[in-house]
Amino acid sequence: MNKLILWIEISDQQVRFLLRKRRLGKKSSDLLYQSVLYEQEDFLEESKPDFARLEKILKNYRKSIPGNKKIAVYLLLPFQNGLIRRFTLPWIRKRDRDSAIKYHMQYEIPFLAEELVFAYEVIDEKDGEYLNVQVSASKRDGIELYAECLAKAGFVLKGVEYSVWAMGEIFKAESFTKILCLRRYNKQTIELILYKGSVPEVIRKVRVGQADTVKYNVYLSFQDLEMPVDLLITDNSSEVNQLLGLLTAAGMVKEQIAPPLAVDLLPEQGFEAYALLGEMVRVQTKKNINFSQALRPATIKSKAVPASAFLIFLLFLSGIFGYSQIKDYYQIQQEIIVLQQHIEQLHNDDVSNTYTKWKKAHDASLTDLKQVQRALEDIEGMEKGLNVSRWNYRQGTLCLWGDSNDNEAISQLVSNVAADGWKEPVFLNYRLQKESIVFCLSINLPQ
Repeated sequence: MNKLILWIEISDQQVRFLLRKRRLGKKSSDLLYQSVLYEQEDFLEESKPDFARLEKILKNYRKSIPGNKKIAVYLLLPFQNGLIRRFTLPWIRKRDRDSAIKYHMQYEIPFLAEELVFAYEVIDEKDGEYLNVQVSASKRDGIELYAECLAKAGFVLKGVEYSVWAMGEIFKAESFTKILCLRRYNKQTIELILYKGSVPEVIRKVRVGQADTVKYNVYLSFQDLEMPVDLLITDNSSEVNQLLGLLTAAGMVKEQIAPPLAVDLLPEQGFEAYALLGEMVRVQTKKNINFSQALRPATIKSKAVPASAFLIFLLFLSGIFGYSQIKDYYQIQQEIIVLQQHIEQLHNDDVSNTYTKWKKAHDASLTDLKQVQRALEDIEGMEKGLNVSRWNYRQGTLCLWGDSNDNEAISQLVSNVAADGWKEPVFLNYRLQKESIVFCLSINLPQ
């Protein structure tokens, strides 16, 4: 008899399968790799996966495996609309870490916390002093749809995480501190992942286009990273190869060509199988983070229903041994009804409180965004000679990136935003690049 475990990686281009067959009583196992084209012509970062198409692919693969028993699956997803945050907390005991990190993330992103599932990995810790963790998050409804799709195809979901984490497990074998991985995300986009050791620290996406545009996008994507990196690893796609000359000429990479990685199990697949092989190692060593664990919370209501059914069953048995206990049965049944009504009221109150908090936060955000819109409209109305290419707003601070041919236009920009009520203008970056001045201006929202 064979014990089967399946790893699946889903991207915008392929669905990749890695099946491990291990015969009971033997240490060795067979690995079977297969990939199926999944590329969507209109794929965008914000688009939703085609679950009907995915379900068909999964069902066809399941039919190729003999037997009716459901197979355990560990799923890898692309980093799409996800979140990775690293922060340091006071040292916390292991049993209290889940609740502490969940509370911290609800404070960090109060508007989205209820829509996300969190999983974390401890990067570093010192007993009694600090705890350095990296948190990954994914949308709850998306994970639930993947789980439902797998169940319909005849699989049991055992774990879910991003492929960037799994790929880092392969890079861990290399003796490099900083590794930059470039791989094609879709026809128009390249994904850039900066690893420190095996941990993904920064993820960026660069649009593929004309040479000047690509070069500028690369500069913006890397300006806050530690350069140069020790090693560059690519999927050798034509889109990625267009960037190699730019990165090398800019001095961002110490080594242009990556040496062969220590992956001997599937040498023919190479880069394509890195994430699956890395996840297999993470599962075997119990280091994989798992989004699916957060999809099975035990609510008060779900506990009350089976408890009520069990209580009724016990009362039924007691009635067999004594008719006199029927009176107690009806009394307890009435108490169960009252309890269920109380639970419904608690649920309604919780929904009402959640909406009130959301409405308050929404109104505050709308006011902030109107102020940002006015500032951007004022900037667009300025004379030519100054170009604002990118902006970012977070927690009351607006950052503007741009370039200009002279200092007067930049000074006028500072005067305009100050006149509009913005506070504390600070230049985070101000330097001469070729024939123009590149700058980054930070201003605070007026109270």
